[in-house]
Amino acid sequence: MLTETGGYGSEYIHLEHLVPFRNNPLVEYRANELIRQFHPTHVVATSEYDLLRAARLRDLYSLPGQGVESALAFRDKVIMKDYAKRAVKVPGFYERLASATDLYRLIQERGFPLVVKPVDGAGSRSTYILRQPDHVIAFLKKESCEDFDAEEFIDGQMYILDGLYDRDSIVLSWASRYKYDCLSFASGQQACLLQLDDANPMCARLREFADRLLEVMPTPETTTFHLEAFENQSGDLVLCEIASRTGGSGALAEIGELRYGMNIHEAWVRAQAGDRSLIENFAPQDNGVQYGFVQAPLCPRRAPSPPKQLPFDWAVRYHPEPSELARMATESSDKVAALVIAGASEAQLDERTDIVLSWLDGNAFSPEVGVTHG
Repeated sequence: MLTETGGYGSEYIHLEHLVPFRNNPLVEYRANELIRQFHPTHVVATSEYDLLRAARLRDLYSLPGQGVESALAFRDKVIMKDYAKRAVKVPGFYERLASATDLYRLIQERGFPLVVKPVDGAGSRSTYILRQPDHVIAFLKKESCEDFDAEEFIDGQMYILDGLYDRDSIVLSWASRYKYDCLSFASGQQACLLQLDDANPMCARLREFADRLLEVMPTPETTTFHLEAFENQSGDLVLCEIASRTGGSGALAEIGELRYGMNIHEAWVRAQAGDRSLIENFAPQDNGVQYGFVQAPLCPRRAPSPPKQLPFDWAVRYHPEPSELARMATESSDKVAALVIAGASEAQLDERTDIVLSWLDGNAFSPEVGVTHG
C-alpha cells in the first residue's frame, strides 16, 4: 500500500508512506526515484534497518553522511569485531556461518555454550544461547544458519554507554547497566536499564573503551551511538556490539535531554540534514538526577491497554503503546509502554523499576482475548 501523506501534516514538499516498510525493497527503489526528482542535499535515517539503505543512496549520489563502509561496520557484527579487535577485547571466537555444517564444526572445535545471532540483526530478534545439543536442534528448526554470527558466550554483567560523537570526540555520554537485558523478552520481560552512580568506576572505563573503539571504527563524522559491553569473570570489558544510532529506537535520548539539556537524537537528526546548531551551541548542565529507561512487558493472554497517565511523579516520561492484539514479544522493543523514571541513585531506580512494572502488570491490559504469536 502506498499513500501520499501517511497521516502526517502538510509541512513537507512531498511525503509517501509505504506499508510494509522495514523489509520492503520498494522503499529504497522509490527513494532513488525521488532523489532524481527532487535533488535533495541530504538523506536522513534513524532506524537500524534504514542505515544501509541511506548509506547506499548517499554513496550513489555523492551526498554527505555515513557511507556503506561505515554502515556495514556498525551493522554487520562480524565486520564490526574485525575492526574492534584492533583496539578493544572482543569475544574469544566469532565466525560468520554459511550453513549448519559450519555450526556443527564450530561446536566440535569450541564446545558449548555459544551465541548465535543474525549478523545484521536488531532488537535481539533471532538471538540464541546454545548450551547443549537440544538447543541446537531447536535453533535449526527455526533458522537457516546462513549469515548468522556465532561467537563465544560471555558470562558477565552487560553495561551500556549511550552518547553523541562528533568530529573525532564524544560530545556527551552516560553509562548504564541492564536490569533486564535485551534477551529478557523471551522470558516475559523487556529491556530496562538504570544509570550508574557517578562514583562508579565503570563510567570512566566505558568512556575510555568507547573512545578507543570509535577511533578504530569507520565512524561517521557525527552520530549517536549505543555501546553494549560485558564485564567478564576476569573483570575485563568485552565488546558485545556498538550501533551508530540512538539506543531504544531514539527513546534513550530522553535521558540525555533530562539530565544534561541535550536530546542527542534530535542533534543527530539535525546534523544529518546539515544543521549543526544544537551540537555547536551545546553547554552541558548536569542536574545530578539519575534516570532509568523502563519497558513494560507484553502479556500473551491480554491485549495491552495502558493508562494514559501513571500515578508516580518520578515517572517523568511515559509512552503507552495500546493495541487490540494480545501476543508474545518477538524482539526486545516489543512492549506495553516505555518510560523514563528519575531517582537519587542507581539503587532507588532499581526499586522504582519494580514498583512501576508491578503496577503496570495489574493496570495496563484489557480483559482476556485471543492469543497470537505473530
